[in-house]
Amino acid sequence: MKLNVHNLSTQEKKKKKNSRVSVAAERRGRAGHRRQKEAERKKAPLKLMLARSHRLQGREEIKQILRKGSMVRERYFSLRCLKNNLPFSRFGFVVSAKVSRKASARNLLKRRSREIIRKKLPSIEKGHDFLFIFSPPAAEIGFSELEKELSAALRTKFSL
Repeated sequence: MKLNVHNLSTQEKKKKKNSRVSVAAERRGRAGHRRQKEAERKKAPLKLMLARSHRLQGREEIKQILRKGSMVRERYFSLRCLKNNLPFSRFGFVVSAKVSRKASARNLLKRRSREIIRKKLPSIEKGHDFLFIFSPPAAEIGFSELEKELSAALRTKFSL
């Protein structure tokens, strides 16, 4: 069905001049998609990620935790902890290719872990650097089991 430009109202003609999308496409429901995305970008961003200030940055910080930090070994990961002199805690997640050859699986594990930590952040003691080093069985577990394991490790091993 082809729309004829001559049958459009004056308001639709004005829209057509000012819009990047044709009026015909707009009538088919495609133009609203672009406008909707632009409106979503203008909204304030949701805080769904672990803030950058709560993440370990760089190799040197990780090496320092590996050298000086105390370690606890769990079934799916080892947790290293080192006291820092900051008013907040920071977290790092290491998932090697031994855990999974697929980058998507490794990234999923890191995203899940960050989300769990983000939710638990108010209850975690401040002033520590935590480094989670995942082992191969961690690729097989689900979100809820990972959440239980991380919570238990933080709560019992470091009395947080």
